[in-house]
Amino acid sequence: MLLSRFLLSKTNNRSNQAATVTIRLPVSPSGTFG
Repeated sequence: MLLSRFLLSKTNNRSNQAATVTIRLPVSPSGTFG
């Protein structure tokens, strides 16, 4: 969560999207990352 907030604060939208995807991939129960 800290990384997500840091990225959001650092940039604006690009970072937000990247953070959301990075967090969604490992959290998604689809089986993409794990």
